Amino acid sequence: MADDPKAPLPPRLKRGVAVFRPRERRLTLMVAAVVGCWVVVSWVVQPLWDRVQELRAHLTTQSEKLAMLHQLLAQAPPTAEESSQVASSTAPQSIEEERGAFLSELEALSRANHLQLHLKPKPIRREGQISRFDVELEVEGPQSSLLAFLDALFGMRKLLSLERLRIASMPTKDNTLRAHLVIERLLLY
Repeated sequence: MADDPKAPLPPRLKRGVAVFRPRERRLTLMVAAVVGCWVVVSWVVQPLWDRVQELRAHLTTQSEKLAMLHQLLAQAPPTAEESSQVASSTAPQSIEEERGAFLSELEALSRANHLQLHLKPKPIRREGQISRFDVELEVEGPQSSLLAFLDALFGMRKLLSLERLRIASMPTKDNTLRAHLVIERLLLY
């Protein structure tokens, strides 16, 4: 077997260290270069490439948001004018009169839609030039009438904040809903 030219030759040992022939050294260097390139590509280049793609997607999203903000800012002056018109048109003579007028509007709205209405007004709170009062409503009636009432309520040209809205069906009555709302009315002075 020692005479077979195709048989692999054992590496020569020199002081316990394998010494490779020139061909073996070249192959080892090529394997090391391929493994090194793979390490560089998979641990350095690929993460950097992924990060660049993430940043491009983030930049695109932020650019779209910025364009939408510019569009909203272009619409801001009419909105500011409308809010000042609403505030000036709703300036009552007194807070109590405004509260009474608002409760009357709610009652008229419920009568127009043939709904049962229970009102529970809360005390008025004053914070500088802003006065607030809460009204707890319980409205009961047919689904179409209740939805028309809510639509008219949300369409009022008054400064309202909806604190809570809960709609439930009445198990004893068909096509009848009960809505429980807490509305905060804001008054500017």
